[in-house]
Amino acid sequence: MSINFFPRNYEDSNTPAGWTRTVQSNAGNTSPDQLVKIALAGYPIPMLLMAPLSPFTTVGGQVPVGCVAGNGAGGGVGTLVRPAAYTIQWSLAGQGGNLGPYTRGDKQDPPANLTLGFAPALPDGDYCVNIQMALVPGSGVVAVGAQQFTVPPRPSSVTRQICFIKMSARPSANVTFNSCNTSFSVDLTNIRPKPIFLRYPDMQMFSTVFHVWGKLNRTFDRNAQAEGLLDYFDQYVKWEDPQKPPALKVFLEDPGLINGYYNVWIEGSLSSQFPDLVNLFGSDVFDDGSAKFMGVSLRNTS
Repeated sequence: MSINFFPRNYEDSNTPAGWTRTVQSNAGNTSPDQLVKIALAGYPIPMLLMAPLSPFTTVGGQVPVGCVAGNGAGGGVGTLVRPAAYTIQWSLAGQGGNLGPYTRGDKQDPPANLTLGFAPALPDGDYCVNIQMALVPGSGVVAVGAQQFTVPPRPSSVTRQICFIKMSARPSANVTFNSCNTSFSVDLTNIRPKPIFLRYPDMQMFSTVFHVWGKLNRTFDRNAQAEGLLDYFDQYVKWEDPQKPPALKVFLEDPGLINGYYNVWIEGSLSSQFPDLVNLFGSDVFDDGSAKFMGVSLRNTS
């Protein structure tokens, strides 16, 4: 027995879009009974459609008589004429409930759905929904010749865990400048969220990108300076390895800058290699060639 999170005719009906078959397939997930971890903000309200995958839920399907052992059916193959009913038990962050019983198996129209209406109120963080789907014993019928037998003969269930990141607050960071010649650093110790890696498949959900730029405010004095020096700088710097020290190093390239006081700006945002899995909303975004979400603007002048 298994669970199909992409029921027939409803393959792309889950919300948010990161849970649809198309997006999951693009992320490398080819299994209908599991979902790659996504990020969501709580809106649209998360909803998962699901249907059972079992010999006892596909009307017209063949059922080995061994699956109805104990009913005196003997050998051979039977045909399912009435699908078994099923129930769903779920839990998430201390809440949970029971759904069903659903009595039409894979013919359910529309399929069973789990709607997480309280998701917008969840604090930002990592979550997993625990789902147990169970077939109701004796609720289906298999025909073996002229005989009919109720199935399944005993309880049958399957459990799956679907994980996601809830993130609706804007990211934050404490930024301090430590000027030294032609470089400065930014302390990222308290940045949220940290770069996040998915467990399945082995890919990165987020990295943090900073747009760092500055413009000459005034020179120290009127002494002549070398030819070819710049009065501005403009760089994008990505922090994507949480194992590295939490400091962003910005080095000013040759030919170097005119000596003087500079106004310096930092704009930070999140980058994802898999933007379809990131169902967030926000403003203050910028673009270095990657998709950005939930940006926070930081302004420091020195």
